[in-house]
Amino acid sequence: MIIYKLVEEIHDNDMLGHYTSFGIKASDSFSERENVYLEDVFTDPETANKYIRLFNEEQLDLIHLKEVIEDILRCLN
Repeated sequence: MIIYKLVEEIHDNDMLGHYTSFGIKASDSFSERENVYLEDVFTDPETANKYIRLFNEEQLDLIHLKEVIEDILRCLN
């Protein structure tokens, strides 16, 4: 079973300035090893929490995570 969690990140970028974003950490609940970490995915905490809940409820397979994130970000823009 994969467990998805949000990780709050603080960034200081020359072009964007200081901002907070949320990354996604996916871990195997049996080994508790971090399998995947995607940085700087969402900037809105409500949107980030909504999708993390959905990933956990539907047990999104790790093989599809990056593709799903790309689709979500495309739809949000």
